[in-house]
Amino acid sequence: MESDDLVRIQPSKAAIATLWQASYICRDVWNILNDEKQRNGLGYYDLKKMLPELKKDCSRLKEPCSQTLQEVVKSLTGAWKMYSTKKKQGNTEVRFREHLMHRPYKTGTAIDNSQHGFLQSSCKKIIQKTFPRTV
Repeated sequence: MESDDLVRIQPSKAAIATLWQASYICRDVWNILNDEKQRNGLGYYDLKKMLPELKKDCSRLKEPCSQTLQEVVKSLTGAWKMYSTKKKQGNTEVRFREHLMHRPYKTGTAIDNSQHGFLQSSCKKIIQKTFPRTV
């Protein structure tokens, strides 16, 4: 017998903090890979291949599971496909979101986002080493 009752999930403060930290990491991965896609025109599989190298050098990327980061890559490439499809159809108002930004929600907990700058700078160094720009 199936029930149609709604169940309210009430995570602990520690679980909420962990979820927020994972969302910060996913946002940073989106922004970094989006920059690489714009600069080098990399596709889904090239971006996905970058994840293991990034995870080796950035220990913070090990916090969310690998499937979560793969979904970030899938979402990013899907967004680019939608953008290019609309652009080809002649939509002049379409624009691609350059960077995802965190908009704080009122959850009643304070989240430590002090590692944000470190993650971006170290991941950018790895990408520059992996994909040197040709001039």
